[in-house]
Amino acid sequence: MSEELAPGNVDGGPDWGRRIVWGVGLLVVIVVAVLIASATVPRWWAHRIGDQVDGSITQGTLLGLFYGFVFTLVPIADCQIVDDWHVIGLRGTSSNDYEVSDLFVPEEYTTWRDSVPDRRERGPLYNIPMLTLYGVGFSGVALGIAGSCLGAFMQLAQTKTSGGGVGSTAVLRDNAVIQSRVARACGRLESARAFLLQMLREIWTASAGSGALSLEQRARLRIAITGAMEAARKVVDFTYRAAGTTAIFEGSPFERRFRDLHTLLAQGQAHLSNFESAGQALFGIEPAQRL
Repeated sequence: MSEELAPGNVDGGPDWGRRIVWGVGLLVVIVVAVLIASATVPRWWAHRIGDQVDGSITQGTLLGLFYGFVFTLVPIADCQIVDDWHVIGLRGTSSNDYEVSDLFVPEEYTTWRDSVPDRRERGPLYNIPMLTLYGVGFSGVALGIAGSCLGAFMQLAQTKTSGGGVGSTAVLRDNAVIQSRVARACGRLESARAFLLQMLREIWTASAGSGALSLEQRARLRIAITGAMEAARKVVDFTYRAAGTTAIFEGSPFERRFRDLHTLLAQGQAHLSNFESAGQALFGIEPAQRL
């Protein structure tokens, strides 16, 4: 009794036509799924990150660095987040620690951002040391906080009276001491910002040209970075104190910025020892502390 064969398969061999059709169909489904995922998943993830950072550049930067490191180099299942970021300022960054146990990382999976042999991108940005870039970011945040504090104080000074209205009905803007201090704060802030921008332009030009930064350039940039953070501290401290009791209440334009700025100053980028290292470099001495 002969075996009945399916149409198109008269010799009993594989039905290649049907397989090709199924293969093409499966490929189309995969391509469509990838296109849909590429259009929706990044947007979904961006919204999730956006909810976490809540409009904060600092929080977004730190979360980006954290997620990029952990999810790229360490399997998330092997990582334990340590909820220890209980601080007075920059709370929104959620800069918790993480720890792993009994995790072996092969040498080929290790690197350092400033390792020249491991570098794949030769652009000017990657000629600038990582810690220097951190300093640039921190100093920008510090100047932004200080500028916001000064602006808020100048607005407050239009209506707030000296001494809470006891004995004097003059508003703060008419006080000669306040006028002088505001002018000096404005000058201090703008000078720090101008010097920082000047050095960033110079560093970028050198990095794009020769690809190397001289010892003096690194020293001057470090002075600009730490100097900007120190200038920001002086401005924020002035506005916080001059605002009086207005500044101490939660939700005021001053209390959170004061806490954030002083938390920022705990970073190594703001340490006054940076000036010592920069001074050594200006004398042509290679400092032990990296600039």
